[in-house]
Amino acid sequence: MNFPVHFNKLFPGVTQSCVLLLVLSALVLGITQETLLGQDANNFQVDGTLPFGDMPYIWALLRRSPGGEPLPDPEESGLQMFFDSGASGILLSRETRDILGINAEPNANFVDVGVGGEQDFEVSESLYIALADYHLLEWPTEDDFHEDLGPWRLMLTIDEVEDPLVEPIIDIVGIPGMAGKSVVLTVEIIDIFGIEIPYYVTQIMESNDPCIPELDIEVKVRFTDFLYTSHPNNQGPLPVLGYNPVIENIQIGYQGSNSVGDWLLDTGGQLSMMSTAQAETLGLVDSNGDPIVVPEFYQLVGGVGGQVLTPVFLIDTVSIPTLNGFELVYGDPYVGVLDIGTIDERTGEPIILDGIFGANFLGYSYDIDLNDMDLNDIDINFVMGPYDNIVFDTQRAILGFDVNDIYPVPDTLPNQCGDAEHPWLESDINRDCRTDINDLRMLSYEWITDNCDWLNWNCAGCDLNRDSKVNFKDMAPLTRNWLNRTWDGPYN
Repeated sequence: MNFPVHFNKLFPGVTQSCVLLLVLSALVLGITQETLLGQDANNFQVDGTLPFGDMPYIWALLRRSPGGEPLPDPEESGLQMFFDSGASGILLSRETRDILGINAEPNANFVDVGVGGEQDFEVSESLYIALADYHLLEWPTEDDFHEDLGPWRLMLTIDEVEDPLVEPIIDIVGIPGMAGKSVVLTVEIIDIFGIEIPYYVTQIMESNDPCIPELDIEVKVRFTDFLYTSHPNNQGPLPVLGYNPVIENIQIGYQGSNSVGDWLLDTGGQLSMMSTAQAETLGLVDSNGDPIVVPEFYQLVGGVGGQVLTPVFLIDTVSIPTLNGFELVYGDPYVGVLDIGTIDERTGEPIILDGIFGANFLGYSYDIDLNDMDLNDIDINFVMGPYDNIVFDTQRAILGFDVNDIYPVPDTLPNQCGDAEHPWLESDINRDCRTDINDLRMLSYEWITDNCDWLNWNCAGCDLNRDSKVNFKDMAPLTRNWLNRTWDGPYN
């Protein structure tokens, strides 16, 4: 399942890459930058985030054999791709696959689901992919790339883009490129022709690398199976796929109404989203998704499956529980309303995401004003977030924030589930500091699975003995620790 959201607010379908092109062409007359931070007595509150966020990039090389010759690309020393935690696989555009000469498996077809619904893809030959850290305007050499990953098959877009200004050319590295590693996003600012532009430096590190920044705020994530590999139109070998990260128990509020849901952590989502059900609970829309409250604006968003027009609202709060014992609260955030769903393969029932925690809640956010629809008079307003670094540790299943030293962070509260004194037992699959029926339920969901690895977070944490299978051997830790708890806090 792939959830990248690409758009431009004021000229629909134009991607952020095209906006950067306008910046580099010196068509932008005004860019303002500021950092806004609110602080309540007990929580870490960030105020003033704007609707849109940038997606991080990563460099990639493709080979047909490990350590072999890179596939030819006459224009690049490597392939610049979006680095997207909301994407389950790795996707190449038609244009890129043709330049690289990548072959499709005969008669293979894979159906994926994104913001616009279902879309058919071809499946590539077996390939190896190596990734390199990304710095803007710095091109890597072959020695800069990490180890080869694979052999994997990739998703291949079937048709070429008719007009890049209307529909972007998209190449994506999703969860398979992150699995088992730590991804570090550092916000830096580059001066181009006197215009200051923020961007992400993207680094891939081992999870125990001492160079990973120290984190002030940690948020637990859960890797979740959104894969629909048994779609009736799937044929032939499948592409490489992984489980996606979800932040649990995010609470949103608007004028005294609240709703709680589990939101996909999506570095490829330029706009954060909530489901129709959550928006209805807040009194923003009716059960059909039709607005009751007048939206701030409508936004055409696009990705896998096509483009969809979504209303965007300014709500009161988005509040995320942290492992530090306080809440990470975004005040007055912009959130779109869109139902994105797939099918639960085990039950056959539809799954609708509660929401998407997008890139505008990460390092920085922006808005664009096109004055009188004049391309020579564009204002891009950036709001810098309070974080120097954002760390996504896929081994620990943690989203962490390194806060700039000028901002006070509440003290981590003692007696927290998951801290050194109250650890997660090996049998505590859902990491609530208890071994009980909820862990057994999760184990049953992955029962007799035999392909456990970091791509699926060792079968959502159920492969307790790390033998790549979920079976009776994994029952032993549950039996040994049954009803044991390491924390006496409130039961979630």
